[in-house]
Amino acid sequence: MRMIASVLAAMTICAAAQAAQVIVKLPQGVAAISAKALAPSDTPGQDGPATPGVVRNDGAVAFDQLDSGTAYDLVIQLKDGRVLRGVNMNWYDEEPARPNAGEITDDDREQIGQLVSDVLSFYNISRIVALAGDHNRAVVLVERTRTSKFHSDKGNEVIFRMEIWYFKNEFGGWQEVTQENKVLVRKRLATDAQYQALVDPLRWVPALGGITVADNRQPVTIALKDAQLRTITPTTAPADQGN
Repeated sequence: MRMIASVLAAMTICAAAQAAQVIVKLPQGVAAISAKALAPSDTPGQDGPATPGVVRNDGAVAFDQLDSGTAYDLVIQLKDGRVLRGVNMNWYDEEPARPNAGEITDDDREQIGQLVSDVLSFYNISRIVALAGDHNRAVVLVERTRTSKFHSDKGNEVIFRMEIWYFKNEFGGWQEVTQENKVLVRKRLATDAQYQALVDPLRWVPALGGITVADNRQPVTIALKDAQLRTITPTTAPADQGN
């Protein structure tokens, strides 16, 4: 019995060493009803494994069973119907940012916006939802949606995607880093009403994305502000480019 107890104690210590805690504090008057932390997915367009969070009595959201070294995107369902979804806006690999690259400029944003909206593709909406970076490189959250009729359309169907694109400013201008795009969401919806019901409550919050806890289990605290929970206005207009 003592041996069994020792083994169980060792397993408990090991599990505790692998767990950590993240605490999300919401603005005053904003209430959460559920939450989950999404680990990276092996299937493009689908959510990764989810670890549930707990809404505490003080209104904060706590995640107590996260593995150290894993970059989680947090998803919080609010009482008013909004869904806060984290998005990892970090660079795709471990390459450090260039020292003294300088802040991203309005001209940089315009060039990147044109690269996103002017691309000829199946989608008639291609627009930036969020952008982070500097004068040397940028990470962009892009919505790509087909709302116009297409082959095999069963009537008013909508194809909706959210993707992460990476750009570098080199050789005299901004260029997309090819073969590195990540598909976060990919859905085929039966009607435009279903599409609106999906996207209208969504609030993409970079502060809730790419959350990694350390081996020392020191709590990670994220204090959100009201401005981070508002609808993000796309920085480029929809482009009618579908067939």
